[in-house]
Amino acid sequence: MGARAIILAAGVGKRMAPLSYELPKALLTVRGEVLIERLIRQLREAGVEDVTVVTGYMKEAFFYLEDLLGVRIAVNPNYVWHGNASSLLTVSGLLPGSFVCASDQYFEDNPFLCDLEGSSCCCVSDSPERQGWRVSVSRGGFISSLRRGVGDSPRVRTPLFLSEEDGAAYAGALARESAQAGFADLNWDDMLSRHLGEIRIKARSLRVGSVHEFKSFEDLISFDQAFVDNVDSSILDNICSVLGCDRHAISGIEPISQGLTNLSFKFSVDGKSYVYRHPGKGTDEIINRAAEAHALGIAKHLGLDETFIYEDPVSGWKISRFIEGCVPFDYRNTDHVARGLSLVRKLHDSGETSPWSFDFWDEAVKIERILRKMSYPLPRDFGSVFERAATTTSTVPTSSSTMTTCGSSTGNMPPWATPPATSATSSHRVRATRSRRPSRSFPSTTAASRAKRR
Repeated sequence: MGARAIILAAGVGKRMAPLSYELPKALLTVRGEVLIERLIRQLREAGVEDVTVVTGYMKEAFFYLEDLLGVRIAVNPNYVWHGNASSLLTVSGLLPGSFVCASDQYFEDNPFLCDLEGSSCCCVSDSPERQGWRVSVSRGGFISSLRRGVGDSPRVRTPLFLSEEDGAAYAGALARESAQAGFADLNWDDMLSRHLGEIRIKARSLRVGSVHEFKSFEDLISFDQAFVDNVDSSILDNICSVLGCDRHAISGIEPISQGLTNLSFKFSVDGKSYVYRHPGKGTDEIINRAAEAHALGIAKHLGLDETFIYEDPVSGWKISRFIEGCVPFDYRNTDHVARGLSLVRKLHDSGETSPWSFDFWDEAVKIERILRKMSYPLPRDFGSVFERAATTTSTVPTSSSTMTTCGSSTGNMPPWATPPATSATSSHRVRATRSRRPSRSFPSTTAASRAKRR
């Protein structure tokens, strides 16, 4: 039986923001070729016909490869919270006699035209400052040890080829590790390091400069100077439209930790820093973007949020100014609480109105459903907290003689949006609401608890 190939393509690729918000990194077109299509064609040139692509993030975007190039698609359901070792676990039965490949590498030379008599792993000599698994090689050319860090030793990279025997050993190691705490943090090379004593692998050096890894937007531009002009990106177009700049003026892109409902990144234009918020998948079901844009306009008008620049009221993408030296809002910090509540009071007394209403409890229910659908790891005391919240909610009056504009997310401020104590204003998000209840941030509850409140 000929060699097989497993291509790892499940990850989100956060460091490739903002491009990965719109398309998986493996599907980007670089120097006129789609990265993963080029990789598959190189496999076919080497006689590898049986190819499986393990997907997760935006999995539907890869389905066309089944018809175009005759590959098999597998789906890793745990891609959000796990490293790519979980992708290999998903197809562990295919590991014996297979290449393991990252989907986002660009090889100038075909790395699959090699001797398949035994297991091997590619090694590259590159910048000694670059982090990675560094190899030591025995006299016989086998990998004798792996050390994570920087240095002059070569780094291991895919493709990794596993013989029938070593592939079975690797699959067995995956099965054992998956039952242990910490498996979610492991990638393919971590597994190789942890089980090197069970697998005999030769080090295969690739020509210096022949392997290109794209970890960021800037990496792609430096490799393909025409990329920034050719890439189809509504995000880049949005930035240029709002700030009146050229695509080439956008620099310093830095992903910000993913939130529950949105993706964000920091960037610079003409020496000024901004934050772009990209609406997460499904957020249109729980967030009224038109109401939010209206509220942000009110907050800016009142001087509550001087960072706000623009939000699209239909899709919900937003551009704000970035504030240096920010800290997360802390409910235990009396100064934070006092400053936040003073701003809420200013909003409350402003007389501003909104044509939309907001029921905090119903919205919390929606968020809980999303969390559970995502298998999000809820806090251990979540059950007791939402029961307390349900009891409290049942005591809140269901009507009021006067409806007013309120802040419904005070304190839920991301780290980049809470200014230092020396700042005169707060740039937290304030949603204008016309609510029949005081606006509160409680966890959701079950259907039974909701029935009790009614």
